[in-house]
Amino acid sequence: MELTRQQIPFVKHGGIRFTESAHIKDMLALIRMSLNLLDVIAWRRILVLMEGVGDKTAAEIIRKVELNGYGAIESAKFSGKQYAPRLLALSHAIKQFQSSSSSLADKMRMLLEFYAPLLADNYDNLQDRTKDVHMLISMASGYLTTEEFLADITLEALENDENQQDTVTLSTIHSAKGLEWHTVFIIHLVEGLFPCCYALDNEQTIEEERRLFYVAVTRARTNLCLMSPKAIKNAKMQYLDPRLAFSDASRFLTENEDLKKLVEDWAI
Repeated sequence: MELTRQQIPFVKHGGIRFTESAHIKDMLALIRMSLNLLDVIAWRRILVLMEGVGDKTAAEIIRKVELNGYGAIESAKFSGKQYAPRLLALSHAIKQFQSSSSSLADKMRMLLEFYAPLLADNYDNLQDRTKDVHMLISMASGYLTTEEFLADITLEALENDENQQDTVTLSTIHSAKGLEWHTVFIIHLVEGLFPCCYALDNEQTIEEERRLFYVAVTRARTNLCLMSPKAIKNAKMQYLDPRLAFSDASRFLTENEDLKKLVEDWAI
C-alpha cells in the first residue's frame, strides 16, 4: 500500500497478494456493504458464507435490502430460517459500524466480532487468517476516513515490469533462490521471527533457518541491509495489541564474529 501511495513501482515474488486472500476480501466486503447498501457483490460475498444461504437466497435478501434498506435483513420473512441469527448479527454489526464515532480500526473490530464465526466455519488455517485480519486492522489505524483506506487498499499496483529500472522487488526468501539484486534488505531479523519461533526448540530446525538466512544474504551483489527493529508489537504476536515490546536481535546477527567485522551498525 505504501509503495503504491508513494508511486514506487514494485514486483512481488512468492505467495498471493495480501488483498487477494479470501478472508481479507471478506473483511473489505463487510466495510463496503456497511457504506453502500447497493454493493451487490459485497453483499453476496458475505451472505453465501452463512450456512443455509445459497445463490438464490442471497439474491432474495439482496433484493429486499435494495428495496427497503438495511433493516430488511431483520425482516420477519427470514425470522424462522436457519441463517436468521447470522442475519441479525450482521444487521447489528452494520448498525454499529455506521453509528460509531470510533476510529476506523475500532469499527473494523466490531465487524470482526460478526465475521469471526464465519471465518472459523468456512476456512482452514484459522490462526494465520485471524492474524492477517488483525494486520488489516492495524493497517487501517493510520487513516482518518474509511473511504481513503478503501481507495488505497484497492489501488492496482503500479506497472509490474521486472525489466523496468528502479523497481522494488518484494520476495520471500524461498522465492528468491537463484536470483540476485544490487541491493537487498532483509527485514524483521528478530528472535521468534527469523529464526521462526517454531524452530527455537530444535537444533535441526534452527540449522534449517540458518541455511535459509544464508540464502537470503547471498542474494545481494553490492549492498546488504539487515534490519533488526528494537521493538515490535507485543507477544500476542504483533497485531492483537497496539503496545510495543522490546525485541532481541536474531542470533544470526550476533553469533557470527565474521559478520561483526564486516558490517557497519546503523541505529535509525
